[in-house]
Amino acid sequence: MKYLKFTVLSMLTAVAMMAMSSCSSNDDDYVDYEVNLNETAIEYGDDDVWTGYMVADEVITSHGLVFSHAANPDWLTWSGFVPSRCQDNADYSAGNWLDHQFAAMPKGGLSGVGTPYFVAYWDSYSDSETDHTLAVKSVDDLTFVPQHMYVTNTSYVYYAIKNGTSWSKKFEPGDKFTLIVHGVLNGEEVSSVAVDLANYTESSTTLLDTWTMVDLKPLGEVSSIYFTFESTDSGQWGINTPTYVAIDRLKVRYQF
Repeated sequence: MKYLKFTVLSMLTAVAMMAMSSCSSNDDDYVDYEVNLNETAIEYGDDDVWTGYMVADEVITSHGLVFSHAANPDWLTWSGFVPSRCQDNADYSAGNWLDHQFAAMPKGGLSGVGTPYFVAYWDSYSDSETDHTLAVKSVDDLTFVPQHMYVTNTSYVYYAIKNGTSWSKKFEPGDKFTLIVHGVLNGEEVSSVAVDLANYTESSTTLLDTWTMVDLKPLGEVSSIYFTFESTDSGQWGINTPTYVAIDRLKVRYQF
C-alpha cells in the first residue's frame, strides 16, 4: 500500500503544537483538523483531475486523515475519493458521462471557481460490512469527533436526476436521493447522519447545485466514517441514480 506524498501533519506533532490550535472544553484538550485541498500538494492533469485516480495502490492522505481509494486500471474502474478542480459543469446527457464524472456543480470547491474538492464515488457492489469503498479514518487510527463537511451534487448526478439517463429515471414528485454518513467505533456502527442531495417529496423541489454544510457532530466519537446512498430510483440490482457526491472541508476534532 503506497501513500501519496500529500502535506500531512502527524498527530504527534499536532499534540506537541497544541497551543497553535487547541482549546479547552469540559477539561478536555482538542485539536481540530479541516481538510482544505488548497493546502495539499496534488498533481492534476490537463483535465484538472488528480493524475493518480486510476492507480491501483494509491491511498489519499490529507490533514491527518486517510481517504479511501481503489482502482482497477484493467477495467478502467475506481471508487472512493478523487481530488478535482474541474470547472466544466455542462450537461453531457447526449454523450458519455463517464468522460465527465469529476465536476461539481459550483465549478470549484468552497474557496471558489477552479479550487479543489473531492469527488466521491460509492461502489455498492464491492462494499461490505468490513470493507467500505467510501470511507475516512485517522492516519494514526485515533478516534475523532466529526464536526462538519460541505456537500453538493456533481454535474453527472445533477443532470441524471434532472433529465434521466438510459439507466436512471428523471426524478418526479415523490423521489429522493440521500447521502448517509455512518459513524463506526470499535468495529460497530454507532450513529448516522443523512442529507438529501435531491428531494422531490416536499412542496419545494430541492436539487443541490451549491455547497451545503452538513452538521456531523451528532455522529459523536468514532474511529472511522463511511458513506452510502439511498434513492427512490432503485431496482433489482440496487440504486440506479449515479452514486457520486462532491465533498469539501471535512472537519474533525481529536480529543486528548
